[in-house]
Amino acid sequence: IYVALQDTGVLLVDDGEIPENCKEEFEAEGLLSSAIFAVYQYGDHYGFVCFDDCVIERRWDADTAQFLKVIANLLSNVVMNLQSAQYAAGYENKIRSLAFRDYATGLPNQYPYESDLSDAVIEAQTAGVLAHAVSICLDGLDAIRNVHGMIKAGLVVKAVADEVGKMLEEM
Repeated sequence: IYVALQDTGVLLVDDGEIPENCKEEFEAEGLLSSAIFAVYQYGDHYGFVCFDDCVIERRWDADTAQFLKVIANLLSNVVMNLQSAQYAAGYENKIRSLAFRDYATGLPNQYPYESDLSDAVIEAQTAGVLAHAVSICLDGLDAIRNVHGMIKAGLVVKAVADEVGKMLEEM
């Protein structure tokens, strides 16, 4: 089966003409006939789709085989589009991350910071508890960035934020 799919992309097995090397599998599944077509993804073999007959003693005519080949080709397009959608979602998430987070530290930039802060205030008001916001100005951060680079300066900011977060959790 796999050799035929790799070579021609199709294997048509009529009733009463099951190849010797397929008989065991066909009997185990109760198949009388089968039309098996390769499914491709970007021109590479991806898998296959079977149109099996367990009731009708079928002989596959050219029109039916061509119709089923069209179905297999449609499935190939579906597989490609699903994969493309997954890639697109991954790229979209990456772009969103780059747009809304500092690359070096992973900390939110102005837009998500304001959004997250607003969400936290609304959540606290809804729960009937006090909300606190801490803003820290780090003197000398420009000097750290100029001497050690942006990544090191970002790591300093992240370390300070982590420590402040721990202190707030202990309160």
